[in-house]
This record gives sequence, structure tokens and C-alpha cells, in this order.
Amino acid sequence: MNNHPITYSLEDVDAMIYSLLDGDITAVAHANLQQLLKADVTIRNRYSELSQLHSILEERVSDATNLIQDGHQSVVSMELVLARQRKRIIKRSFLAAAALMIFSLSIMYFIDTKQDPTLAKIKSSEYSVYNIQHSSEAGEGVDENSLAPGSSIEISQGTVEMEFSAGVTSIIQAPALITVISESKVDIQRGRVWFNVASEAKGFTVLTPQLEVIDLGTEFGVSIDPTTAEEEVHVFKGKVMVTTLHKFKQSETLFAGDSRSANVSGRLKVIDSNEVQFLKELPNTLPSVSWNFDHLERGMFQSENYAVPYKVKSWGSGVGLHQTSSKDGLAASFMPKSSYIKTNWKGIDSDLPRTIVCWIKCPKHQPVGSIIEWGVPLATSSKWRVTLNPESLGEGGVKGALRTEYGNGYIIGSTDLRDGRWHQIISIYNGSGVGDTDSIQLYVDGKMEKISAYVENEISTILDHPKSEPVTIGKGFHGSIDNLRIYQGVMPAKAFADELK
Repeated sequence: MNNHPITYSLEDVDAMIYSLLDGDITAVAHANLQQLLKADVTIRNRYSELSQLHSILEERVSDATNLIQDGHQSVVSMELVLARQRKRIIKRSFLAAAALMIFSLSIMYFIDTKQDPTLAKIKSSEYSVYNIQHSSEAGEGVDENSLAPGSSIEISQGTVEMEFSAGVTSIIQAPALITVISESKVDIQRGRVWFNVASEAKGFTVLTPQLEVIDLGTEFGVSIDPTTAEEEVHVFKGKVMVTTLHKFKQSETLFAGDSRSANVSGRLKVIDSNEVQFLKELPNTLPSVSWNFDHLERGMFQSENYAVPYKVKSWGSGVGLHQTSSKDGLAASFMPKSSYIKTNWKGIDSDLPRTIVCWIKCPKHQPVGSIIEWGVPLATSSKWRVTLNPESLGEGGVKGALRTEYGNGYIIGSTDLRDGRWHQIISIYNGSGVGDTDSIQLYVDGKMEKISAYVENEISTILDHPKSEPVTIGKGFHGSIDNLRIYQGVMPAKAFADELK
């Protein structure tokens, strides 16, 4: 059997994305595109780029038609106005004209209004990372924490609050990409966003690659997963009008408790409401899940979730798992091949940044095992594991040293931690998409580890494969683990320095 993956040219990928945006993609092509989106960050970026142009262009074509009817000089030829009725062969020229139309309309906006361009102010939680790009027409009146018409904000980690002067507040969870079109309209390409719209801002509109959501005085959430091209709308209070943008262009009014997803055919699908996945307040720092192992009841270990929109449950499995004393309270003690802790949390997806910190204590010269892991086991790039180096496959590196694995790649420190003492360990990945000595840092007791061996590899942790495993703690591990934390983003090692005192 031939197990080699099918490769696609850029033209093939573009064709599938265009078909998805038009709502006429076949089931086979849709499945292939979803696999490509999950596996390749370049293709996800291409999807975001084309879908953003597609959404904005549809709106601008309508605006351009109105300008012609009102007697203004056309900012776009009639050929482009009619382009939606043509075949895919002219789509690229159609999309290329979008930048010129947006530029022209933006100039008209500022000539006519001559007002302060600031539409929204932003605040962020500690350690959040984001980048704001202003349009050239915004001028010098927009400060670094404000958004004007045409401004885009891309959030790679953390959480951002966006407050519009018109009376709209939103909480945005990374990874996200949002463009402010006007005081009453935004375009979301990816991210999970909660909106609270005041009565005076009724009519506020959210555009996505597949949907238009018009507020009718409400509180609602919009979720867009770039790895699957799935989009969802959840209404918590009031009502919204939601319309698919392609093919059938189905419309529906949703009330509190209603939720829908966008179908590639342009249809809306009823889904279960999931309010817990949206944050409604700006957290103080990065989202995290933690276990202190002090509380064990009926085989369940208590976990604490901070700004993570999931209800994480953890329970012990196997023989030999018990609590033992630690530097600060109790710890979980594991026996290799017989005990571990299961959870219902899938973990951190794709190539998103992540930080893992905990305390461990291992007997001298004993076998080593996994401290924490998730994703698809033994698959290239699609699992994530923090462990101690077994040095059993001739891979090199110091045996018993801190090791982070990503599929068939790994990076290994230089300190053998099997000495019967407690050690603080930290593994930090910066979200660059590749695992190597630049993107992954290892710390032991507050000091950065020298790397004794590594293999570079792309990182694409897969959570939704049939063989994907949720977060598992202590599988095959011999020793004790305490105060384990997973952060969705890069936390500096100095943030944990006080624990060493």
C-alpha cells in the first residue's frame, strides 16, 4: 500500500479554498483541505489571506455599485462589479483589485468626515503578544493601543479586550486575526471572540469567511478555527441575524440559547450551545491549567483552570499511584508501567506556543518515563511530550536529562535529574512552527540547560485525529510530580523564580 501523502501545488490549494468560499466544494476536496489546514501553517495563512480578501471584496463591490448609481466616478470597473457571476478563471484579478477599492473608499471616508479616526481602545492580559497594523490613511492620530478604520490586530498568545466608542465590548482569545472596517463592523478571520453590544450600538456586524452576523441588541460569541475552517455563532442574550455568505445564503434569527455552525454548502447547522468556551472578562495573565495534587477524592485529582474555556477533569489510573509529601504540601507518586493520570483535556493544538512547569523527584538511576504528553503517539510532529531522556534508542544526549519531544524531533538538556532530590523543570516553546534550539528552551532550577542532543522537526500537534490522546500525566514515570502547570503561551522562566527561594 502506498502511504505517501498526496502533495498539492499552490494553484490546487487556492482552487480548493476558492471552492470552499463559494460553497461548491466537494466532500472529497473538503476533507483534503481540512487535512492540509491541520498539517501546514503556510496553508492556514493562505486560507486566512484569501478568505479575508473575499469577505471584504463582497462588501466593497456592493459599495462600489452604490457609488456608480449615485453619480460618482467608479472606483472599480463594471467588469469587477459583475465578476461574481463569472467563473473562477478571473478570480485572481478580481481579488487583486480589492486593495485599490479599499484604498479609494478609505480616502473618501477621511475627506468627508475629517474626524478622529480612533474607533476602539484595546487592553491585554499580562504576557499577551499581539501586533497592530494600521492602514496608511489612519494618519498619526492613532496611538499604539487604538484601532482605526482598516486597522488589523493579530494576537498570537494571550487575551485582548477591545472596547469600541460606539458601545461594543469584546474579549478576544488567541490565536486571532481581526480587522476593524468601521465603528459598526469588524472582520474576523480566526479566533474566539465574545461580544457585548449596548442598545445604542444595535446593528453591529461581524463578518467571517463564511458568515455575516448582525446584532439585534445582544450578547453573543463567534468562533473560527483556522485548522478546520469551522465557524460557530452562540447567542447568550437578546438575538442576532446570521446569514451565510456563499451559495444558498441561508438566513436565520437566533435567540438566547441558540447556536449554529456554518456549512460549506452555505447552510446553517444547529449545534449545542457552549457558553463556557468564551471568556467574558480580561484575565490577568495567560490561560493555564494546573494540578497541585493536594486533593485526591474518589480517584479524581482536582485541577484549576485559569481563563481556559474547558472543564478539565483528571482521574488516576492503574496500580501504585498515590500521594506523597513534597516541598509544598502533597505530590503525586507514580510507578512505571502501572500508574498515570488521565484527563479529558485535549491539550494545546497545532504550533501554538506553550509553557510547561512543574517539580519532579526521581530515584537514583531508575527508569524514566513521560511527565506529561498529548496528541498522536509516535507520529511525526503530531504529539507533544515532556519527559526524561531514556537514551535507549541510541539517540544520544544525557540519560535522565530533561527532554521535550515533538513527533520524531526532540531536544535534550544536560543535567541528569535522577538524584533523589526535588527539581523545578520548565519547557518553553515559542510557537515558531519548528522545534529546535532557538524555539525551545529548557530550564532546571531556574538555569537554562545546555543542550546535549537535538533533532529539528516541524511542530503540528494534532488533537482531533482518531488516535489522538488527551493530556496524560506520569505515563511510565518513576518518581513524584508536584505543582504541574500548562500555560497557553510563552511564560518567562523568571516568572517562576520565587518558587526556588
